[in-house]
Amino acid sequence: MTDHAVSTTEATGRGKTAVASQIAVLASLAALGTLATNIFLPSLPNMAAALNVSSAAVTSAITVFLAVFALGQLVVGPISDRYGRRWPVLAGFAVFLAGSIWCASTSNLTGLLIGRVIQAAGACSTSVLSRAIARDLFSGAALARAMALIMIAMAAAPGFSPLLGGAFDHVWGWRSEFVFVSLFAAAAAIAYGAILGETHHSVRIPLDPFSIGRSYGDLLRDRRFVVPAAIVSLIMSGLFSLFSAAPRVLIEAMQFSPIQLGLFFAGTVLIVFAAGMLATRLAPRLGLDRSIQLGLAGRKSAGELS
Repeated sequence: MTDHAVSTTEATGRGKTAVASQIAVLASLAALGTLATNIFLPSLPNMAAALNVSSAAVTSAITVFLAVFALGQLVVGPISDRYGRRWPVLAGFAVFLAGSIWCASTSNLTGLLIGRVIQAAGACSTSVLSRAIARDLFSGAALARAMALIMIAMAAAPGFSPLLGGAFDHVWGWRSEFVFVSLFAAAAAIAYGAILGETHHSVRIPLDPFSIGRSYGDLLRDRRFVVPAAIVSLIMSGLFSLFSAAPRVLIEAMQFSPIQLGLFFAGTVLIVFAAGMLATRLAPRLGLDRSIQLGLAGRKSAGELS
């Protein structure tokens, strides 16, 4: 092999490593919000006992987080288009870190809810900008692969983080879960600064509230956006309803341990992943309509059995 061929191979290898590192950082940004919510699900009964409230009251920590998380993204996107990605992402990490430390040290429900609001205000920045940064860095097939891997990370975090949280709760108690997400955020922030940094080098869009409002209004009137968004919203609503109710039912009523609850969520995600892989194989053979009908029939049968 010639020196030129060797250098070309090494350059290709370095390029693939750099891309893999970039996607890994983007995946950590995208997964931060779901990690922060689902990691403490096995600990909800223990948290309720420590804070002297009911388990139902503690689940409000999920509700307030999701509300701030959703609304914050509407603000972060336009800010990043005007001022770039770097400082909104780093500010998001800093705010999230502060909120996590607040949650870890709180002694009452009010303090927990305040900490969760602060957490969500930071996590919404990293989550929404992970996709924007992916579009800054990649295009075409490379962008599709990057977005697919980011979505896998976002899907895996809700399933496997309760198992991790159950282990932390068993060994060190529920406050250690917030310490862990603090360390995770700090490591992700360092990796972001070292590997990615500023990626928005195109023309900056002026921060005009009226123009932004009109754009959101146009989206809400566009069926191509509203219908898929409504479907995804209903699916996510059902998913988080399950996440909120499962700890009380499985731990308090059925005497699951926190680790057993984590295994339940992890097993559920594995089944979902397997079903998704099966669907991609069945759709070309059976057609999209028949594949969807088969999935709905299976869901109906499972509901009748339960």
